[in-house]
Amino acid sequence: ITYRNKLAYKELNHKLQATFDNAGDGIFLIRNGYFIDCNQAILHMFRCSKEQLIQKTPMHFSPKYQPDGQLSEQKCRDRINTAFDDNVQYFEWQYIPHDGSIFEADVTLTVVKLNPEPLVHMIVRDITERKLAERQLKQSKARLITQNQNLSLLNALSIQLHSCTSIDSIVDKTLDILLQLLNTPYIAIYLLDDDKQHLKLARSHGFNEQTKQAAKRLSMSDSLN
Repeated sequence: ITYRNKLAYKELNHKLQATFDNAGDGIFLIRNGYFIDCNQAILHMFRCSKEQLIQKTPMHFSPKYQPDGQLSEQKCRDRINTAFDDNVQYFEWQYIPHDGSIFEADVTLTVVKLNPEPLVHMIVRDITERKLAERQLKQSKARLITQNQNLSLLNALSIQLHSCTSIDSIVDKTLDILLQLLNTPYIAIYLLDDDKQHLKLARSHGFNEQTKQAAKRLSMSDSLN
């Protein structure tokens, strides 16, 4: 019976080790703040050998600050301390692999309370591509919102210009819309002078009087150059 129990125990250990080694997510084991074991997925993520990783701390592969502005060392300590209170921790983390690049990860952290010393069990999932897609989607949404706002302003300008009866009112309304559309403190609107050879300053925003006087009238040839 003892022999069979030993065989069953050995087979169970073999299966557990195979599951550990072949897991799709990265797995760390930490004791007293240092990595003591990891699986192949971790080595792939961190672009290093097991010898380059074992007996290193999580800080060795982390930037000084996380994207939320917190110190990595303090944030990691807080998460581990909370996990020791029997609270599974789920959080995002930014890592710096052995080659100096950066990747973002979802981390699940638990404490396995074994004698004589407990182990920190950490599961790491690379989410770099997902985070990149989220940022691109956010930027795309922001561009669409800006484009829609700009179209609304241009449509409003078109409607307003139809009701204008003078050049002055057209220029005023155009300047108002441009100030809303363009992210610039300086705008100048010129009209063609009666002699057809010069441009005259009709309206401006942001320029001092000296600049406005100097650019009050421009020759067509100079403006084209």
